[in-house]
Amino acid sequence: MQELWSNAQYQSLETLRERSKSRGDEITWEQEQSIKRALCRFVSDVGQELDLLQWTVATAQYYIHRFYAVRSLARNDRFVVAIAAIFLSAKAEESAKSLRECIAKAAQVRFKDKAEQDRLTKDRPQCDLLRENVLFAERALLYIIGFDFNIEHPHHRLMPILAKFGKDPADKRLAVSESMSAKEREENEGEVHRRNYLAQLAWNFATESMCTPLCLQFPPAKIAFACVDVAARFAIKNGLQRDSKWVAVMEETCGADREEITQIEGQLLESFRVDSEK
Repeated sequence: MQELWSNAQYQSLETLRERSKSRGDEITWEQEQSIKRALCRFVSDVGQELDLLQWTVATAQYYIHRFYAVRSLARNDRFVVAIAAIFLSAKAEESAKSLRECIAKAAQVRFKDKAEQDRLTKDRPQCDLLRENVLFAERALLYIIGFDFNIEHPHHRLMPILAKFGKDPADKRLAVSESMSAKEREENEGEVHRRNYLAQLAWNFATESMCTPLCLQFPPAKIAFACVDVAARFAIKNGLQRDSKWVAVMEETCGADREEITQIEGQLLESFRVDSEK
């Protein structure tokens, strides 16, 4: 298997299943996805402790997926790889954190026991060993991503797609005017609320998508369109009508087809279903 691919190259779900190195260590595909979901949520929790932006957290999660697409979960310490992904993404997104701080926050999130936290942050031999392992994992990660830091996430594409459907929450036509009647104000405020709710749901789905292997299968624009479409099912009565306008916006904003959007939405909803059953 060629280990390096550019961010413009995507793999089918079947290819990712077949080529996963974790299969050789008796980890099933379902187990692999469960472990990576948990790892991505761990990265998110550490990112919050470090006050990282959502872009930076999403980049770290993308690194996790790229790393374990060509490395076995059984042979590469997840805690170490997660710290390396966070450390590298913070530098790549120009919000650099010290390795010491990344390790300290990761230990804090992983271990509730203060003694365990101190073992990794204050015990000199343990600190040095962990630091060395993280830096080694960072170098491996750099090789795997081909030193390519030009990474875009679905979040960047949401607002333009919402605007195409006339659902942009920043639409100035929704501004409240003193000349409005009480009924018009109420209707206007209701529309603002619906649009904000739709935008927030779409954002949440985009964030959830980073806990799935979708970022290895589809470009950000296609994932973003699916996030808006599936969010509309919950925010708008009957969702977005799959009419000629829907097709036109889909083709214009992301160049996807119905089958691709259906695949993305299916994986998104499956991720939520699995989490809800835990």
